[in-house]
Amino acid sequence: DPDGVARVADLCGNLPLALRIAGNRLQSRPGWTAGHLAARLGDEGRRVESLAAGDLSVAAAFALSYRQLSAPARRGFRRLALAAAPDFGVPMTAVLAELGPDEAEDALEELVDLGLLQSPYPGRYRFHDLVRLFARARLSDEEPMTAQRQARRRMDDWLLEVATVAGRWFEPGYGAPPSGWSSLVELDSARQAQEWLQAEGTAWLAALRQAARAGEHARVVEVAEAMHWFSDLWMHWGHWPEVFELSSGAAREAGDRAQEAVHLNYLSWARTYCQGRHDEGERTALRALELAREVGDVRQQGWALTYATWALWGRDERRATETGLAHARRAAECFRQAGDPEGYAQAMLSVGNGLRRLGRIEEAVRHGLELLERLRDPAFGGTPVIVAHAVGTALDLLSDGYFALGRWQEAADHYREALVELRKRPINRATAQTLTHLGRALVELGRREEAREAFQEALELYEASADAVRAARVTAELTRLALAGTTVTTPEGAR
Repeated sequence: DPDGVARVADLCGNLPLALRIAGNRLQSRPGWTAGHLAARLGDEGRRVESLAAGDLSVAAAFALSYRQLSAPARRGFRRLALAAAPDFGVPMTAVLAELGPDEAEDALEELVDLGLLQSPYPGRYRFHDLVRLFARARLSDEEPMTAQRQARRRMDDWLLEVATVAGRWFEPGYGAPPSGWSSLVELDSARQAQEWLQAEGTAWLAALRQAARAGEHARVVEVAEAMHWFSDLWMHWGHWPEVFELSSGAAREAGDRAQEAVHLNYLSWARTYCQGRHDEGERTALRALELAREVGDVRQQGWALTYATWALWGRDERRATETGLAHARRAAECFRQAGDPEGYAQAMLSVGNGLRRLGRIEEAVRHGLELLERLRDPAFGGTPVIVAHAVGTALDLLSDGYFALGRWQEAADHYREALVELRKRPINRATAQTLTHLGRALVELGRREEAREAFQEALELYEASADAVRAARVTAELTRLALAGTTVTTPEGAR
């Protein structure tokens, strides 16, 4: 029964002592199958105690180490069982165990020395699966439920506070934490904020779920709002649809239709770009449009039409493209009425994209040139870094038009110009897309080494973003280039 044996090994966490005990139990009970033992070990509450045979016992081995711990280390060990993430650091331990950072680090190192924790790399710690179950049992037996609830609440509050501050690093108008803010972690740069959000993603998401279950609607909306700009930098995390489902649901439960429209728009983005569920993305955006109309929010009407347009692009059908183009024109008018230059730029970019997709290339080029002139006008307004990104995207779209017309040199020149602007607000997938397009133009010009460099950089950015689909496409481009054969005749269709 290889499947049963594999299941037993998995439930033992491949711990040698646990595997030895499991083997002894099977050997001494000929009537048991590996599947039968796996079923018995499936009960987490009894698993550690079940791994005993004669004078061998996993629980006894863990208990021997546990008894040797100092009081702070024992408290930290028990309460770390509350952590939802597979690994954790000194700050979370300090919050849970009510210790200072130095004391928390000492406690963690003590736990590593006695084999009750592992340290996969400096500053991060994790349980073995069976040790986590033992810690959970110690917590249940040794601390009252009120203390457990208080510890969990402290952890969740801390996680959501830091997540909000870290997320706002990427939102125009916020940036660095408020003067004097301190919460056991350093968030002195956007890079530190991004690293914390990614390292603790499982933990703060679990805290957000708990806040939603507890009916903390305002807090759920606040955290998700703080993630809006950051989500574009970590698009392939996999959990943005859930984050914005929680926040739009919280706004609905709170009776705030305006906020519900905002977060349904975010959810539309997540369903379109993170999941590729374009029909759902469109329906979600159109629901946001209804709500925005009900509350008279012209700006959110513009965003709902824009998100619906982006969802329609995913269908790659002429009728859907025509509908998207109509949405984009209406969105531009909404943004103009609302006095939102950044939204207007996005809508007009979608207009250009729609024209190109419909094969109206010359019209798309004229539109791109007019839009560039407008965006570069100092009177245009908007946040400089966001407008610069719009300029980069406009240059990229204009280059696509030149490429489609066979004007390879103009295409390559404008792609390079686009990269200068896009790198002012680096979003891996946007930069990688333009690099891919540049590589194709350079292939057409016969500049194969430059093309290879562009493709290679694009591949690295897609891999860093965990975008396996586009990484595979660029790998195929590199392979064709290496074979020194086929040239590419059309730019990437799906943007």
